[in-house]
This record gives sequence, structure tokens and C-alpha cells, in this order.
Amino acid sequence: MRFSGLWAAALATLVHATADQSLDARSALKARAAAALDSVTVTNINDVRGNLHLPETWDGLPVRWTSSDPSVVGHDGLVKRREDGHRDVTLRATIEHEGVSVEREFTARVRQAVEKREAASYEGYAFSYFTGNSVAGEKIYFAASVGNDALNWRELNGGKPALASTMGTKGLRDPFLIRSPEGDTFYLIATDLSIGSGTSWGDAVRFGSLYLEVWESHDLVKWSAQRHIKVSPPSAGNTWAPEAYYDPSLGAYVGRTAVLYLDGAEVGRNTQVNLDPAHVGGGATNDNYIGKSTYTSDRLLKGQVRKFAVYNRALSAAEVLGKSGNLLQLTGVSLSDPSAIKASPLVSGSGRSVLFYVKPGTNLAALAPTFTTPQGLTVSPPSGTTVDFSNGQAVTYTLANNGTSASWVMTAHEMASPVLPGLYADPNIFIDNATYYIYATTDGFPGWGGKDFYVWSSPDMKQWTRTEKPILTLDGANGNVPWAVGNAWAPGFIKRNGKFYIYHSGHHIRLNTKTIGVAVASHPLGPFTAQPDAMIFNNETLRSNQAIDPAAFHDPVGGKYYLYWGNGRPLYAELADDMVSLVPGTTKQISGLVDFREGLFLVYRRGLYHLTYSIDDTGSEDYRVGYATATSPDGPWTYRGVVLAKRPELGILGTGHNSMAQIPGTDDWVIAYHRFGIPGGNGNNRETTIDRVEFDETTGLMKTIVPTLESVPAQRVTSVCHCNAMHNHGNQGHGCTCTAAIGGIRLSGLVLRIVPLSGAVSAVSVCIESRLPKGTIGGLSHHAYGGA
Repeated sequence: MRFSGLWAAALATLVHATADQSLDARSALKARAAAALDSVTVTNINDVRGNLHLPETWDGLPVRWTSSDPSVVGHDGLVKRREDGHRDVTLRATIEHEGVSVEREFTARVRQAVEKREAASYEGYAFSYFTGNSVAGEKIYFAASVGNDALNWRELNGGKPALASTMGTKGLRDPFLIRSPEGDTFYLIATDLSIGSGTSWGDAVRFGSLYLEVWESHDLVKWSAQRHIKVSPPSAGNTWAPEAYYDPSLGAYVGRTAVLYLDGAEVGRNTQVNLDPAHVGGGATNDNYIGKSTYTSDRLLKGQVRKFAVYNRALSAAEVLGKSGNLLQLTGVSLSDPSAIKASPLVSGSGRSVLFYVKPGTNLAALAPTFTTPQGLTVSPPSGTTVDFSNGQAVTYTLANNGTSASWVMTAHEMASPVLPGLYADPNIFIDNATYYIYATTDGFPGWGGKDFYVWSSPDMKQWTRTEKPILTLDGANGNVPWAVGNAWAPGFIKRNGKFYIYHSGHHIRLNTKTIGVAVASHPLGPFTAQPDAMIFNNETLRSNQAIDPAAFHDPVGGKYYLYWGNGRPLYAELADDMVSLVPGTTKQISGLVDFREGLFLVYRRGLYHLTYSIDDTGSEDYRVGYATATSPDGPWTYRGVVLAKRPELGILGTGHNSMAQIPGTDDWVIAYHRFGIPGGNGNNRETTIDRVEFDETTGLMKTIVPTLESVPAQRVTSVCHCNAMHNHGNQGHGCTCTAAIGGIRLSGLVLRIVPLSGAVSAVSVCIESRLPKGTIGGLSHHAYGGA
């Protein structure tokens, strides 16, 4: 094929741009690594009195450490203080990743060792405590013994609290004090739990806490800043009443761990156990039962106990598996290279299957699963064998023991989701000025008690950045939404006349119920100004079970703006021109939504209004998305069935509360929704992901959405027109001059759209995007013809 003119120049630009893109990618990776190192922190590096924690990863990148004097500070952070004076040790942190290497040096100021004292030389006891189930009581108080008499105490600090929490639940309970083995540092650890702030014991028990609060001091008077440390997995909770001791053989402080096994496989773990079984009831057997809980509300075991045994030591996982009699079980499943794992494997003992969640870019053709089996069991292929999981292949493992055999099936999937790190739910995706935004509920709190809203932004739906501070805080006088305290749920978002409006649920201080309010800004990132009071109080003539889950919609046909909301009863109303109030008399109930629970969201495409909503409870793994259509935002609505549901074989559960967006200049659509966190999530521990939405060309209806682990590929917003069988005209307002282009490649702002012309198979039409970076050619439409 022969090319000339602008088309030939475009091809030359394409080749040059490819090289530039490679250099840009390398530069971007180096910049990311440098930024990661710049943000690395090492606690107490300027005043080293004990071992240092040197992070092995930072911002998802591996960090390697070397020490200028390993005899004082080892490469692993272990510290040996000298008796002859202070030491300055240089620690070098290096990130080496995909051919990029970046270094940063830290200076560790290691204190001179102090003289060890015998216990008999101490003059008294220190006592830390909290006083009760109130906001004032859930703080740390101190007392000192009268001399060495541990039965007589005097309050310190005038009986006032010495430490208060500013993190987590802001409640402190069950404090524990420990002296460092070096002798000149004290650590205080406490439970992160507040009953006084309104958390019920039911929520506290079911959802509990995942964090410990930590302080340190050298004199028990001046204390360090609080450290809020996550120590339990999302599925654990109840991280209460911590204790710790120092194990010289490990050179570390450790807690006590209890593990629960079912049929020889681990199903639960608590790393903060502080009660010895022998201490329950003082060791009296009539205070402990097999088959009966010490809680009167629990049910009795209906059946018989086949075998019961007590051991005077902790059994290994392999020993437990062997004694269970379930000799065809696998435990301790992992990979020989655990750095490839994105999330803990999904292991089904009953289904005898394993699914590995691995990081994007992992070589699926060369993974080596590892596992533990009972003694005497043979496995083919053995643990540690490299196998091929590429192209969705499943690998069968055969377990055999004394003539009995079973097959286990293992698979591996690349997992590029969730798109937002951490626990976020009820996402509202919004696009403005070539940037994607997500507004979401901050999850992970008992009773869905989060109070902060953040906004995330991205140029391509892959790399997301969260605002450093919350855009809204629902904390009464301590926040910036004066009428609300907590239950910051399900934000809805819309733009009108250069202003941005965020509608949200919150717990109304005066009314003691869930209401809906609004805040306004001149930019999607804020700052936002909340209205002085809510706009929907749920005491109106037409009301829902709860005033929650607002979603704003602009009708491109009629021009009106609407707000949809509700729990149990779906409602909608016209928004007034001020966008912070409803047009009186326009609130109506929506009919025809089968099994409606909450989470309405509306979009328009080619003459049809597509309404989605959530079915079932958000705490159920069957939480799913229902779908209805109409030819008017006022209905009537035709139910179209469930459009998004769980995929338990991939560990994808609780898929619901969605929003959708059309990528400007295209007919590409995406859906943002939450699911249970993987692994082990639940209705309080949810994560956000994005998948594609496709429409049937004949009916115009949404196709069933299949939730994925991969999410969506990177896609930037451009101004290129999109003209094909689905559009008769190029999109207006996007600065594009061509009218018949599909497909294409975008490089550094240059977009080439190449399509066959009608009746000429060998001819092409090339459109160059008009909105290009400064200094490039723009606003052109050019046709080049050639023969093969």
C-alpha cells in the first residue's frame, strides 16, 4: 500500500511516538520509585533504642536495605546498642523494579545502651486503666502503687486521663504496659473500641475492631504520637484486650495466637488472645463445656462428640490435619513466590479446589503452588512443582493414602481489582474534563459508622489518587456538615452550570434518623460547602423506610434534573434550579421494580432510560443489581431482571450498589460497584471495582454484566468522535471534525482513526483529534488513499 501527504507523516509520528512512549513509561516508573522512597518512613530512626522496622515493600514496590555497620543495625533492622557511646549508622534503601533502580539513605541515631537493673531495685508499680463505657471513661488513666505495695494505689494526673485517641473509633479500652528489653522504653497498647460513642455491643461483637493503638515513652510521663496499627484481617475483628511479651529468640514482641480448624483445615485465627484456657473458671472443669458455650444465648450441640483430646502444647497445622482424620485435605496453601499473590487464595475444602489471586503481569505459565499434607500422603504433582495456569488452564492434583485418593483442582487468575485500595463502597463514578472521579462510602466501620467522604481521581481508570483529606466530614461541630454525625453513606454526584453537587446520606443529629443533604463546590475535588441542614428529612408526606442512597440525573431530552433515592420504597423528585432543594409536589414513588431494596441509579442511551437498583441486604452475599427500562424518566418501568450478580467460583460476592458512566466521545460504558472484600470480606468490609457494560444492538437493552477480577483496561478520555452503526452523527462538543471513524490508536495526544471507506476496501480514512497538546497539529481531518 502506498501512502502520501499527512498520512505518511502520521505513520512517521506513530513510530517516533512509540519510542517516546517507552521512554515516558521508564521515566514514569523511575519517578514513581523515587516518590515512593521519598515517602518511606522509619519509626524512631532519630532516637533508636530498639529494633527498627525496615519496610520490605512501599507503594507496591520492593525495598532492599543495607547497613553501613551491621554490627549495630543489621540489614533486617535488628539493633545491638553499644555500651561505649552513641552510633550513627547509614541505612541505604534501594528500589529495583523492571530495570529501574533508585536509592535513598537514612541516618539511624542509635543510643548508647543503658545499664540493666535488677527487678528488686525498682521502687513501685505503674498501672494503666480505663474507667467505663462512656466517652470520658474510654481514655487511658494512670495510677502508681504506694511503694512496692501492689494492693494500694494513688491516681496520677489528678485523676484525669493522660491519653486520648484521635484515630479509629476514638475509644480506648484494655490498656497494657510493657517495658522494652533494653530497659529505657515503655510501650502502651490498647483496644480501639468505643461503646460510649453509641456503638452497640452487638455491632462490637459482630464486627469488632481490627486495630491496636500504640504509644511509647521513656519516662511514663511524655508519650509519643499515637500509632493506629491494623493487626487483624477484615474477616477477624474483636481485636480486644491486647497483651504482648518480648521473645528474645525472635528479637520481637509477640501476641498470643489461637487457630480454629474445621476438618483439619484452618478456618479462623486470632493473633491477640490473652486468656490461657487453664485460667477460665480458675481451671475448674464445670466452668468449661464441650458442646456448650458459656454464653447462655448460644445453642447446645445436638449430637455426640466422637473424640476429645487436650494437649499441653500447640500442635502444628500438619499435626492437626493428621489427627482430624481428613487425610485428603490441603492446608497452608501458597506459592513458592508469595510476592506474586494479590490476595490470599480461595481454598474450598469441601469442593477440593484452590483459586490463586495473583498480581497483574504474573507469569501464569510458571507458578509453583505449595501446601501441607498429612504424613504418609502422596501428592502428584508434589508441593513446589512449577505448573502452567495460563489461558485459564486448571491443574489437577491427585492425593492418595492407603488406597484412598481424591483430586484437587487449582486455577490462577490475574487480579487487577479492586480499583481503589482499601475498603470503599457505594461508588459513584463521574467524568469531567477528561478525568474520572469516584465518590464512595468509606467502609470498614461497625454499623457502617464511617463519617468521612473522600474523592478519588484518575486519568485512565487504572491509577487512582485519593484526596489527602476528606472532602466532607459528618461529625457535628468537629466536621464540616453541621447537621450530621456519622453514617456517611452512598454519595451521588452531578454537575450543573459549572457547579458540582454531592448528595449524601447522614445521621441527623436533631432528628436521630437518616436524612439526605447536599454540598456544593466549584471543582470536583472541592472544597465543598455543605448546606446548613438536610434537604430530605424523611418526615415528608411520601417517605421511604430510610432517606438514603441519593442519585442525581439530568434528562438530556426534557432538560430537567432529578434526584432518586430510597430504601424499601423507591422515590424520585425534580431538583429545583438551586439544586439544593426539591420542586414542591414532584415527589413520586416508582413502581415496577421487583425486589427493590436501595441504590437507584439512572442513565439515558438512545431513547431508553436504564434504571438499576440493589436487591437484598448489603450484608448478604446475594446482594445484586436489578434492572428496568422506560421511555421517560417518569416511567412506566419494565422490569428486565437481574443484570449483575455474584460469581462465587471466583470469590466475588455481594455485588451491588452501582453507578454507570459513558466515556465521552465513545459508546463505551462502565459500571462501578462494590463487592465483599477479597478475601474474607462482608457487608461492612466492601471494595470498589469497575467492569464493562454492553448493550444489545437490536433491543438496546443492557446485556448481563459478568463481574471480573481483572476490572477494565486503562482508557483515557479523548475528544475523538465515535461514528458507527450506533451513531448517526459524531458526538457534539468534543472538538472532532471527522464523522466516520472507529477503532484507532492514541499516542501522546495523537489519535489515528482508520476505517474502510464505503465501497473501497483498500482505502482508509484518517482523523486526527483536534484537541491536542500545545505545539502539535490539531483540528484537521484528512483522507489518504492508496492501493495495495
